[in-house]
Amino acid sequence: MKTFLHRSTIALVAAGLIASNVAIAGGGGAKPEAKAAGGHGAPAKAKADDGHGKPAAAGHGKPAAGHGEDTGDGAEPQRKRRFGSSGTIEREPKALTLLRAGNERFVSGKCLHPHGDGFRRQDTALRGQHPMATIVSCSDSRVPCELIFDQGIGDLFLIRVAGNVVDGDETGSIEYAVGHLNTPMLIVMGHSSCGAVTAAVNGASATEHGSIPKLLKHIEPAVDSVRKQQPNLKGDDLVNACIVENVWHTISDVVGSSDLVREKVRKGELGVLGAVYNIDTGTVEWLGRHPQEAELVKGGNSPASTGDGHGAVHAQSAGDQHDIEPQKKPAEAGHGDPGGH
Repeated sequence: MKTFLHRSTIALVAAGLIASNVAIAGGGGAKPEAKAAGGHGAPAKAKADDGHGKPAAAGHGKPAAGHGEDTGDGAEPQRKRRFGSSGTIEREPKALTLLRAGNERFVSGKCLHPHGDGFRRQDTALRGQHPMATIVSCSDSRVPCELIFDQGIGDLFLIRVAGNVVDGDETGSIEYAVGHLNTPMLIVMGHSSCGAVTAAVNGASATEHGSIPKLLKHIEPAVDSVRKQQPNLKGDDLVNACIVENVWHTISDVVGSSDLVREKVRKGELGVLGAVYNIDTGTVEWLGRHPQEAELVKGGNSPASTGDGHGAVHAQSAGDQHDIEPQKKPAEAGHGDPGGH
């Protein structure tokens, strides 16, 4: 028995040596092929993370995939038509999906803080900016848009002014963003406890000095509209309603006064949305499109300036929004609703 086992062992060893010699001879001296990462061979070189969970482009020989390019992950290029005529959203664009997700991370304390490293700085310095959205927001120090949406360098084109109002300078900045940088989305975002709106509600333009009264004059039509439509509102409820109305008024001013913005909306190349940020909870309430957008795009006038009001119209038309869920008024929701997240 021992002799048999000994002979079997010798035979197995010999067979192994022969197989090894054959493999070496057949390879022609070539080195064995490296296994892919995750195997037992040498791991492939890891690529840097771009902050969104996808590998960043290696080196500077090829631009990093921006928000307006096909990333190769099956998603369509962002520059393709995303909005129907008069801004009807055919499906939620990638930019809005990213902003929703970023705000969810911000609220939950799970921010990725993407696109903030040296490579991103160099890439945008060499190849320019390709922001995915233009945002008109308040100058309030409690409304840091890049943090609210968990975005980084080159991701957002921001226009910040007290009361998120627009005049010639702001409109020109918007036209640069949508006309030259081709941002597919324009967002006008107000916020809870807005000091500028509160001042307008309290009639501060009669007592303030310098240029502040001129600023408040842009907000007063929204206040007048709310008081006309909802005369029983008082205190915080009145301010909250005016914050939303002021968003609609700003959108009216932009779309009604800019030929370029109207043309982009007509062609389905630009979506214009309203939003309100809650400085306490961190959530963004998405208001959707202006309820009179079709009229604005067609006529180029500003319904908000007539004092007709949009609050009641918005409540009726919110259900017609595509891919933007209807929202409660801030007076009812207290700005605490996450806006469909």
